[in-house]
Amino acid sequence: MKNTNYITILAWMGNLGLSLVEKTVFAIIYGFSQDEDSEFHGSRQYLADWCEASTKTIDRALSHLCELGYIVKREKVVSGVKFCRYSVNVATMDNLSTVGTNWEKGRDNLSEPMDKMSHNNIDNNGDIDISPNRDKKDAHARAFDFKNSLLEMGITEQTASDWMAVRKAKKATNTKTAFDSLKNQIDKICRRHGVTAEQVARFAVGKDWKGINAEWDEIKKIKNAISTANHPNDEDSPLPF
Repeated sequence: MKNTNYITILAWMGNLGLSLVEKTVFAIIYGFSQDEDSEFHGSRQYLADWCEASTKTIDRALSHLCELGYIVKREKVVSGVKFCRYSVNVATMDNLSTVGTNWEKGRDNLSEPMDKMSHNNIDNNGDIDISPNRDKKDAHARAFDFKNSLLEMGITEQTASDWMAVRKAKKATNTKTAFDSLKNQIDKICRRHGVTAEQVARFAVGKDWKGINAEWDEIKKIKNAISTANHPNDEDSPLPF
């Protein structure tokens, strides 16, 4: 897969009641078959790479899309080997009362002139067997990234990595709820003591804390700790963090 490849998920596709994997698979198939003549005949692994999922998950997504009538599966046997091809079921889409209007608008906007590559810039849609199982370890897409959220607060890569290591050792959960609570405390400390998120994070890492609380008595020492770190009394003095 080339770094310049991309797919487009149109807004109306969000009204189809699909999971993220199913919606991505549908968007790829739509990109190849929106001209109502072409088909997607790439491999399951190709779809799995786009969705960051296993081929078993792709099997389930394809099966469900077929059951819903959103896509049509066509099998072709070449030299005793079965190949599967998929296309969007235009008839079903047109009959969806709540989606049909958006579906038609989507086709009108993207199909003049018809070009299967005008919607999705993706390649390798070759005749590769899509049927046999070739499992791949699950690589589920994550909607929230705890470490990236720390970086967005202005915490450096090294400090964020160190804090994640401490949190892991302390068996802390890295959910969005946990991050929101942590961020709230960091923001309070920054306002009260005139310090940065990076300095708060380094202080916590130095204390081997998985989290931090603005009400802790130890937090009152943060300004002094920062001053000592920036201006140690002698060269051999250990830094507080």
